[in-house]
Amino acid sequence: MKDLQTIQKSLETDERHDHAQQMLSEGKALQEVKTPYTTAVTVQNPRSMSRAIKSLMTEAKHAGQSFYYRWPIKKKSGGTSYVQGPSIDLAMAMARHYGNCVVDVDVKETHSHFIFKGVFIDLETGFTVPRLFRQVKSREMGNYDADRAEDMVFQIGHSKAQRNAIIKAMPGWLVEQLIQISMEAAANDIKSENIEMSRAKSVSYFEGYGVTQEVLESMLDKKADKWMNDDILKLRDIAEAIRNGNVSVDEVFKEYRENKSNEMESKLKDTVKESKAKKPEPKKEPDNGANQKNEKPPEKETGTENSGSSDDGRQPNPWEFDAYKNYKFAGLKGYFNTHAGSFDEQSEELKDRAFEKWSKTYPQTPFPFNWPEKETLPEPENEGTENGERENRETTGPEIDHTKINCPNGKGEVEKDLCDKLCEYRIGCPAFDNEGD
Repeated sequence: MKDLQTIQKSLETDERHDHAQQMLSEGKALQEVKTPYTTAVTVQNPRSMSRAIKSLMTEAKHAGQSFYYRWPIKKKSGGTSYVQGPSIDLAMAMARHYGNCVVDVDVKETHSHFIFKGVFIDLETGFTVPRLFRQVKSREMGNYDADRAEDMVFQIGHSKAQRNAIIKAMPGWLVEQLIQISMEAAANDIKSENIEMSRAKSVSYFEGYGVTQEVLESMLDKKADKWMNDDILKLRDIAEAIRNGNVSVDEVFKEYRENKSNEMESKLKDTVKESKAKKPEPKKEPDNGANQKNEKPPEKETGTENSGSSDDGRQPNPWEFDAYKNYKFAGLKGYFNTHAGSFDEQSEELKDRAFEKWSKTYPQTPFPFNWPEKETLPEPENEGTENGERENRETTGPEIDHTKINCPNGKGEVEKDLCDKLCEYRIGCPAFDNEGD
């Protein structure tokens, strides 16, 4: 680091020497300063404040977002506030148009920080403003290697030290006025674009930083197709602040990502609770009156009672194919076992569909119900007990897989067949093998 400081000071000395030679060749007077502080110096081209202000305002109209930084933060008490201020580009423009001034930066280093000292010197008045800035070294800088990341952090700290010294020396009212002009220019720039194109560009840009459209919608509290010019401007302000290193992606979006995750988890739990609450109602025997006790109940029409919810509010038939077509393996076994009591009451068409689904899912395992009657699948070869006798398979219900698995949701060891029926986190769980959930 000492070599870096030596090189930096050598370059600064050469620049000052060249600048001095240029001023002398133009017939201007110089005064050598031996300390960090100086008294007023007589210059041949005195500063014109009105000319400097006019030039700065003109430049601000063209600079737009490059003259300021702005991003939202959530308050602990609720609501959103904004961090806003002048950028390094605005500070350097002010020093350039102000004229007859010097900006210098010194740096020291500890094991964890760079300590920058920025100094602004007004040569006309002798007004000197020193400002210290401490930059942490271990800041996250994306996918760059450690050395490159540290170089970037150093440059960011150096720029901030320069900016802070210049802005502190300049009139505060002028700084605020220039920020306002540049913000209006940025807003006018968006109005000239197609709003749909601006929305797409914003989403695409932040996806490059791993920020999804859903997170942006959460931050702006509206869907992307409802974003207007002021929303696009907010996103562009954030993008500019991230690009210049004023703030990191995590600092801006961390809370919104967590809120979106919590919102999705809450919706998932509500969905599970609703599905558990929907239990089939017990079937009611038809009340045909005292004089109709000996009459036979009307025969069921094939395939009509099983078409889901009926007009009288009955629950959907669990043996409709759409109710279980996405199940497979342990999920299908568990489903058939749960609804085994109503299988015999189903139509031949629905029994055939269930038999077909089981045969495709478990080609080597007999169908657990007595259907088709007197028809069984051949026993698989080389499968039996240790004594050579084949195991007797029950036909009154599906096989139960007692294999223990480690629950990924922290529920400990559970039987695999029971996992998808007992766990409230089953939807989206990697151990739950029901496609479509």
